[in-house]
Amino acid sequence: GFIEPDAFFAQRSVYAAARAGVDRVSSLEELDSLIQSDKLPASTLDLIVFHTMVPYFRLGIYDAPPTGAPDADVSTPAHIELSKQIAAAGAVLLKNTGSVLPIGSRVKTLAVIGDDAGENAQVMETGSAHVFVGKLSPPLEGIRERAGNAVKVVYARGTLGIGPLPAIPANVLKPASGSGDGLSGVYYKNAYWDGEPAITRVDAAIDFPNPPGPDFGGSAPQPGAGRGGRGGGGAPRAAWSARWTATLTPPSTGVYRFSVTGGGTGDLFVDDRPVVTLMRADFPTTAQGVIRLTAGQPVPIEFKYSSASNLLGRTLKLGWQPPDPALLAEAVSAAKQADVAVVFAGEEMGEGHDKTFLNLPGDQDALIEAVAQANPKTVVVLHTSNPVAMPWLDRVASVVEAWYPGQEASSIAGVLFGDVNPSGKLPVTFPANDRQGPATNWTEYPGDGRVAYFNEGVLVGYRWYDAKNQQPLFPFGHGLSYTTFRYADFALEGSGEQRTARVRVTNTGSRAGAEVVQMYLGYPAESLEPPRALKGFEKVPLKPGESKVVRLSIDHDALAIFDEAANGWTVKPGVYTVSVGSSSRDIRAHGTFSISR
Repeated sequence: GFIEPDAFFAQRSVYAAARAGVDRVSSLEELDSLIQSDKLPASTLDLIVFHTMVPYFRLGIYDAPPTGAPDADVSTPAHIELSKQIAAAGAVLLKNTGSVLPIGSRVKTLAVIGDDAGENAQVMETGSAHVFVGKLSPPLEGIRERAGNAVKVVYARGTLGIGPLPAIPANVLKPASGSGDGLSGVYYKNAYWDGEPAITRVDAAIDFPNPPGPDFGGSAPQPGAGRGGRGGGGAPRAAWSARWTATLTPPSTGVYRFSVTGGGTGDLFVDDRPVVTLMRADFPTTAQGVIRLTAGQPVPIEFKYSSASNLLGRTLKLGWQPPDPALLAEAVSAAKQADVAVVFAGEEMGEGHDKTFLNLPGDQDALIEAVAQANPKTVVVLHTSNPVAMPWLDRVASVVEAWYPGQEASSIAGVLFGDVNPSGKLPVTFPANDRQGPATNWTEYPGDGRVAYFNEGVLVGYRWYDAKNQQPLFPFGHGLSYTTFRYADFALEGSGEQRTARVRVTNTGSRAGAEVVQMYLGYPAESLEPPRALKGFEKVPLKPGESKVVRLSIDHDALAIFDEAANGWTVKPGVYTVSVGSSSRDIRAHGTFSISR
């Protein structure tokens, strides 16, 4: 195979890269020049060609080239239907009190709430996995189509969502130094606010569509119409930093939202309190925070920014939203008049963007709280890529983790109305608070700036929660269904290092559904392994009353652990425990066997 960098601009030197064995160098012309000048042997190019061509033959690409085309239509009806099936199959039903879901014939009025339910639904992550959607099918569209004339669907936005907010107007800001309206901006030609400032001036707003690098050429970033959370391209420019300070006078009393959009690292302080943190964002994204302010009472505001970690972000924007009681009141009113309320909430995450808080961004938690208070039959649908806090969990009836569903986000309607029985399981643990789980110490994450300490060892993910006896919000492997399943007749078969776990699973409910049978292995105590490790699983579709026998194999690879002293994989003698269940904490049966020396 061949070796190439994640991005060509990561190569500082073609010479050093070629000598180190990199095959995809950033400039073939420079490579040729180095060979012609005898700084690199001609065999360097021979090896690059060899390493590059061999996979084409080994994989059969040379003899049978791909027949696809970049302009192929991948949004045919068949593609769209498959996308819907995949999105719906991945949804995880986390909670369902009182069987509020699925939405049945008794529901005559349905309130759909949240900016995330409409065209702004967070359906994909940022960075390299970004998908260019041909036509987005938002959740609200799917719900209205599925409800038809039988159910009245009322939509209330309730929030401006998680995107960039409008720039803070200059007339509410007084610079810490200088005259006029706006913020005092101090710019540096380095990433750490060191040395003499390159430029000091008053900025009416922090709203820069295309900030330059540190060689400002006599001018700092120029304000203009912000372009949102995406855009830009090409290689990153050299790092720079800035600090803006001002006094902000709130025009009204209430909860204010602030947003920071761009790439890099930024910290916003309002009234000397941290409100928004943009943490090491390689790609452009938006972070939000909230704070309560009093009308006419001036407060200091400071924004510190460094472009050190920014790769492709071009926009830099500081935005806000003053209190808007009408938005929330509309959502509460819709919820009160509905039989069931469904709130959609999302979070923008992706490649090169560290998560700093478990809470949903912006005012979404407050929105869910208010809707749940107005209607106890509140369903929350989450469009997130990772665990989030749920301070409202005890006050809502149901929670569905829909992840990032892609362009066919309308597929959630099938889950809500019961056309699809949810069968997804959590591939991660949802912690009960930000102190649970591994890597919660600052030296571990985000690190001291030079070293990150992986102190969890082998206790990664759910293994840590098991070893430390921590009760998470939702455990690894968790996922409910609209039906129920019974496990019976568990047995271990085989001998030595070849074993099979056998269990009979029965659908004991009235709906067809699928259960994911999970097998966990516990090692001998002296092996110093986690208490339980997932070693196999199988998804079993079952009709009402139907039973199937599931067999999951256990072999040498499942039993072996890495022995550092022996520098290899080995099977330790002792007693092993095999557990099967519906999640890592919902174990239905277990047994043991021994491996002798």
